[in-house]
Amino acid sequence: MIAKTGPKKSHLTNSAAVAAEVVRDPQQTRRLILQSAAALFAKHGPDAATVDQIAKQAGYSKRMVYHYFGSKKGLYQEVIKQVYGRVTQVAAESAGEAVGLDEVLDRLIQEYFLFLQENPEFVALLNWENSHDVRGLVQVDLRSFIEPVCEVVQAAINREYPGDPVDEVQVAYAIMTCISLCGYYFSSQKSMSALFKIDLSDRAHQQRWLEHIRTLVVQGISGVVGKGS
Repeated sequence: MIAKTGPKKSHLTNSAAVAAEVVRDPQQTRRLILQSAAALFAKHGPDAATVDQIAKQAGYSKRMVYHYFGSKKGLYQEVIKQVYGRVTQVAAESAGEAVGLDEVLDRLIQEYFLFLQENPEFVALLNWENSHDVRGLVQVDLRSFIEPVCEVVQAAINREYPGDPVDEVQVAYAIMTCISLCGYYFSSQKSMSALFKIDLSDRAHQQRWLEHIRTLVVQGISGVVGKGS
């Protein structure tokens, strides 16, 4: 009589199993985990989204999440860094190619608006942070991300108004204006659509708003920043 045997058990220890997964493609593993985490954090909020959900959606074991990021908090912080790093790098590089203040501000608006348009999870994460005392953002050194953008705007202002003193607050106001007019459109899209009976999710309306704020910001800020406001 032949004894029945069950499925063979893996002889890999937990550490060996993790090592085997890491060898496959570390960069892709990190990217897919971060991608899944960003989507689930945006959908459920960092408190409600679980490591199990993130690992399952990414297609990896939960061990891999802890291997790369240490904890759910560490993973959330890395998501914040990655998203802020992407948007500020693109904005700084694009605006850095411009010369005049008008063109610098125009490029900042376009790049940020298009980023929000294509990355709704970033808008959702910002909404969550603002409604929870930015408790995740304060754990990350965001200054290192915004500094390249500040430097580009500061240099443009100095070229435009070489004899006028411009402080850091004026530079911050200029950038905040660009960010606010872009961000508010997407963060309040549903309520504004209901209020004005306009489908603001429609790409045609989004393009019209983008052209509107480009004109508004370029004409408005250019006449203010050099006057010691």
